[in-house]
Amino acid sequence: MLDAMADYIVAGCKMRNGEHPTEEKVASLFNRQELANIAWSCAVLEKYPPELMPILYTGLIGKDEDPEQMRQVMKDSGLQRQSIRTLYYVRAYDMICFLQLNCMLTFISLSQLFARFNFCLISRRPI
Repeated sequence: MLDAMADYIVAGCKMRNGEHPTEEKVASLFNRQELANIAWSCAVLEKYPPELMPILYTGLIGKDEDPEQMRQVMKDSGLQRQSIRTLYYVRAYDMICFLQLNCMLTFISLSQLFARFNFCLISRRPI
């Protein structure tokens, strides 16, 4: 179902010139709460359709990541707290996938990875 919904969203946001959709185009179809709900669904299902994710980011934080511009475009008072948490969750999953790939390439076990990751979080040292 998520794949069908992603195809629908991508088709609806498609620009005539083939470029990545603008914030205004995304805002004409969705509000930020709806986009955050879709992003949350992706995170829960651990499915991140590659054409959908840039559209979600564009609608939630904008291409220039300018909060004031996004408030004007989306005609809202900014990202809600739940939307920000959703973005953290999605980005954390992206990071874990990246780290797992590196583990496979360097033959580090997943338990070693999480031990190192937890150490870095506690000591605030870079991984």
